[in-house]
Formats: sequence, C-alpha cells, structure tokens
Amino acid sequence: MGRVHPLLACVAALLVSSRVCAGGYCQGKVLRTNMTGTISDGDGPYLNNQNCEWVIAPPGADSVTLVFLSFSTEASYDLVSVYSCNSLLCDTMLPLDGSPFSGFSIPSPVSSLTGIMRVRFVSDYSTTFAGFDAVYHAHTNSSCPVGTYRDNTTSCKPCSNLPDLASFTSDGGDAPAGCSWSCLPGYVSTGQRCTTWQPSPTAYCDLGQYLAANSTCVPCPAKPANSYFNAITTTSSATSAASASSACAWSCAAGYSLVYAVNATPTCQ
Repeated sequence: MGRVHPLLACVAALLVSSRVCAGGYCQGKVLRTNMTGTISDGDGPYLNNQNCEWVIAPPGADSVTLVFLSFSTEASYDLVSVYSCNSLLCDTMLPLDGSPFSGFSIPSPVSSLTGIMRVRFVSDYSTTFAGFDAVYHAHTNSSCPVGTYRDNTTSCKPCSNLPDLASFTSDGGDAPAGCSWSCLPGYVSTGQRCTTWQPSPTAYCDLGQYLAANSTCVPCPAKPANSYFNAITTTSSATSAASASSACAWSCAAGYSLVYAVNATPTCQ
C-alpha cells in the first residue's frame, strides 16, 4: 500500500506550475505556454489516486516533443498518457506511439502531430513508486526536433554524440548547440560520458591529465575524435608510466567503433 499524504485534500486550480498540490504533488489541470519546460508528478513518490493533467500549447508551435528523464510507476495501473490535440479543450485527441506509459523503463521521446500536447498522469488506489520527470520542447516549422541539428543547409540531421545514460536537452539548432545533452538523474558527466562516478576533491589530476615523474599533472596525448578519456588519476603514489597508461586510456563515444589501420593511430568512426 502506498504512503498516504498527511493532507487529505489539495487545491485544484489552473496554474503555471506542475506542482500545485500542498506538499509538492501535482493535481488538477495545468496550461503551459512556454516553448520549453518541465513536468513531473511531484516531490518524492507520488500519491494514491493522483490525477494530473498538462496541456502544452505554446503560441505558434507546430509540434511538441516530450522527453522523459526518469520513469517509475506501477506497471499497467499508474499511467502517463500523451496525446496530440486539435484545440486547448482537447475535444479531439490522438494517443501518441506507446501511450499510455507505465513501469520502470524510460519511454522514448514522443512528438505531437499538432502544436498542442496533452499529458495526463493517473494513479490507482494502491502501490506507488518514484514517479516521473520530463522536459518538453515546442517546435515551429523553422526549428529542428530535439536530437537533430541544422547544418549549413535547411536540412535537419540527427545528432550522433549522445552518450549512454544521457538525453538531449535542447531544441534542434545549429550544431553543436542543437546536440547538447545532460546526464539522466543520478549520473554525472565526465566530459564525454555519464557515470555514477562522483568528482572527488582529492583527485590528483583532472580528466585528460596524467601524473608525471616530477609530480605535476601533464595533459595526455591527443585522443581521436569521437572518443573520451576513461578515468582520472586519484593517487599521488602512481608511477609516471602507470599514471599515463591508466589516466590517458580512452574509449570511443556511443555510436562509434574502434577502427585500426596499419602504421596509423586507431580512430573512432
């Protein structure tokens, strides 16, 4: 049985915040008109019998993309439904691919077929989990979808630099701005990837450096394009050779493969 909120009633209103219930839980209907924003079930595990709705309708938008950053609900019972709407009243709605969503896997991004998107979250009478967090991006005909960028033509091309455990965070624009990303909740960036590793104030050298014989931190040799350094030097007792070997080791970024060539440095393609 899920935990019961100490307040038995919430104030239901049409507000500009996704957290309109006392204690930080969503409740009622919310209209969003900004081109970008966030939505969430609220703080901490959601409540039983929760019912929240967001209508996302930025003026001038031709479509809206919803990107889930985290997702954990009771499978088949606590549902997040996403629709395209023909008006603010959403009297005609079309469910988007995969909707409704539930369970513990983060759904793929979904995009509306119109400039109005409706998102609804409903939980049943028992069993609650952490809930969900999502960001939305509205698009006009002149913008590219999230996860793509505009090159020097009018084409929208897919980004290829998304690491594991990350999601794109901006509307498609000129590269590299159109391909910016952030790590999913609970993970941190080490420059080119997301990991559970937490930067330590006692780290001896920064990422991309190794400990030299004179106990100074020296930049690693250049690594190939589309790759990242694997680790940092965390001890001052490592030998110069061992430090350079471990701290300067690199791997190819997500979507790229290691390619060897005779008498040439390996590359990531």
